Amino acid sequence: ESSESENDSDANLADIPEWRINIPKDGHLPTISLLLQMEQIMARRVLGHHAHWLEQGFPVTKSRCVWIYALLARLDKPIHRDDAAVLRRILKELCKARNIDNQRKDDNEAINVVIAIIGRYFEQSSFDEIFRIS
Repeated sequence: ESSESENDSDANLADIPEWRINIPKDGHLPTISLLLQMEQIMARRVLGHHAHWLEQGFPVTKSRCVWIYALLARLDKPIHRDDAAVLRRILKELCKARNIDNQRKDDNEAINVVIAIIGRYFEQSSFDEIFRIS
């Protein structure tokens, strides 16, 4: 029985590209040392990637929200209009994801935190828009 599971795991490893073997299934969470290495331009660029991934239908998970939260902490105010557009794109996708019934409670809590930060702190939405129940 154990040899079968070993063979299955070996077969699964053979299907995974070599560069992905040591990457955790849910990815890496941001670390303080990594974030401190990022200047404004890099933080904006990574936020733009997250906006793109959300628009392409990648799932909104707690770990993705943690990344967005961490990147938002690196942004200086006032934000440039291009950054405001990226934040609005993220906000729009997070609001869509929040309204999906099959979201996990942990994910919804993380989504709500990021929505509140983008909407209120970065002034990308009014109170009514953020907390509208649809």
